[in-house]
Amino acid sequence: MVDTTELEAQFFATAEALHVSLSDQASIFSLLSPLKGGPPAVAEHYAHSLRVGLLAAKIAAVALLPAPPLFIAGTLHDVGKSLIPFDVLGKTSDWTKEDTLIMRNHVMLGYNLLRSRFPLAADIMVWHHRYQPDPHPDTIPPFAYSENDGLVKHIVTYGRLLALADCYDAMHRKNSKYGAALTGIEIKKKMFLSNTDKTSLLTNLYRRNIFSEE
Repeated sequence: MVDTTELEAQFFATAEALHVSLSDQASIFSLLSPLKGGPPAVAEHYAHSLRVGLLAAKIAAVALLPAPPLFIAGTLHDVGKSLIPFDVLGKTSDWTKEDTLIMRNHVMLGYNLLRSRFPLAADIMVWHHRYQPDPHPDTIPPFAYSENDGLVKHIVTYGRLLALADCYDAMHRKNSKYGAALTGIEIKKKMFLSNTDKTSLLTNLYRRNIFSEE
């Protein structure tokens, strides 16, 4: 069993500080409940979602952007995984090409789950795998968010920041891609090597201990 009590406490404290409504909080947990209720390897994706949301909120603050949109999008960025077969989602090794193709679907599955209830989060989360060697989805859908509040102009930037949070947390998990769990120093090196467009921001995040060498 994956114990997420502390992560959930941090989520609620952050949500309150950022004035995320109780109805939005309830909807977020409802959307993530299939992951939370899954077997341990699946429930880890729920824990990952909470960690990324918390990281994303801190990154937004450092980048001097309103944090609530990135907090919500970060927490829900992998919600599409709730529609991926658990026998694939729970794998930590022996990936096949078919498994990879199935997993890639989670981005657009998540976008479609969110675009009505959380359109801004949908528009942000669809970018979180676009800054890696095998970017996907191939085509970014038109913006679902249409409010005239100035946030639309930040959507792509939010997506880039979300990709940083997702990549950083994912590197801390033991899986077949890296074998044994990476050390904090190894993760830092990989973060800088794979995100050369964000060197200044990464330096600031490590200096503030939002990202850690430990």
